[in-house]
Amino acid sequence: MSLIALRRARRSLRLAGHLALGALICFGWLTPLAAAGSRRERRQRQQWVRWWMRRLLRIVGIELRAHGVPQAAPALLVANHVSWLDIPCLLACTDAVFVAKTDVARWPLIGRLAARIGTMFLERGRGAEVTAAQMTTMLRAGESVAIFPEGTSTDGRALGPFQARLFEAAAAAGVPGQAVAIRETHKDGAH
Repeated sequence: MSLIALRRARRSLRLAGHLALGALICFGWLTPLAAAGSRRERRQRQQWVRWWMRRLLRIVGIELRAHGVPQAAPALLVANHVSWLDIPCLLACTDAVFVAKTDVARWPLIGRLAARIGTMFLERGRGAEVTAAQMTTMLRAGESVAIFPEGTSTDGRALGPFQARLFEAAAAAGVPGQAVAIRETHKDGAH
């Protein structure tokens, strides 16, 4: 077996173990905290999620570099969406609750994990009004909320049109918004 194959096998085993640990934490410990209303318990949950996401990024070989300081909670974080890695990267840096399309809720394992860490799921069409109301409630409770207003991922070279309805939650809650620019740089220097 080649050295590259050994490294891939080792990384795969570490990733499988980390995913199993995440499932145990999520379904065994985070579930009670998700239902708990105390701010201290929510912060504990968020610390564990940040730790887990940072370790996940290290295992898959991602070096996260964050520039600037996240807006103090509550705030509406507005980010471009380049790949599935955006969510672990943002969760490694912030304590925001995410808004995702309802399709994500139906993904095996990932959907359940997303729900357990507090993700709000957006039904396309009139569901944006319901989600905006939930976002307003979260923002008024002192939580930050993160959205990808393009509604899809892009190659990151340009922004697509925004789905503007969700911005109303920040206005209704009287909280600031913060733009977040996500860029992936590959080893060869390409973005």
